[in-house]
Amino acid sequence: GTRHIFGQYRGVSNRWSVVTHPAPPTVAQSAFDRTYCWALNSTIDLHGNRIEYEYLPPGGESDSSGILYPSRIRYSFLDGNYHEVRFLYRDRPDKFEDYRATFAVTIGKRMAGVEVHSFYGGTDHLVRAYDLEYSYRPEDGIAVPVGTLDTGVSTLKRIVQRDRSGNTNNYLPPLLFEYSPMTLADAQLHSIA
Repeated sequence: GTRHIFGQYRGVSNRWSVVTHPAPPTVAQSAFDRTYCWALNSTIDLHGNRIEYEYLPPGGESDSSGILYPSRIRYSFLDGNYHEVRFLYRDRPDKFEDYRATFAVTIGKRMAGVEVHSFYGGTDHLVRAYDLEYSYRPEDGIAVPVGTLDTGVSTLKRIVQRDRSGNTNNYLPPLLFEYSPMTLADAQLHSIA
């Protein structure tokens, strides 16, 4: 059947697909014993079609320790040609720590964009790009109700698809996301006793 390969790279050629515990228990005898996360490196089907996955280095940024953010996915390899999806990130203004891994994992990035490329004829060609935005613009016509509680957590508000020209003024109408407001004025306190 289909074959999936995980955890193949530990910094070889600056490629990563494994996160190891920064302070492993004293019983850990090898890097395998210290592994916290094994990420997918490639998928190969019965016909030899291959998909390759790459990640940003774990802890490569001081504000994103213990995370493997996908950086690109390559597929449809044929005679040196292929397609590629690239993921772009920016620093989170609301970074936070997660301890489910039994050590502090800092979530310090959020996705800012996705680009689709085709590589053929020895040249990289942008096919389309998507910008992910975390605030509304005045032209969106979405007003946040007065008294709404701001939780301080990043929420995706807009996705804008751009064409292959790279012109930031050439785009389709944005896909807008609107969320139910949380207003404390509507809150009610009930006693359990």
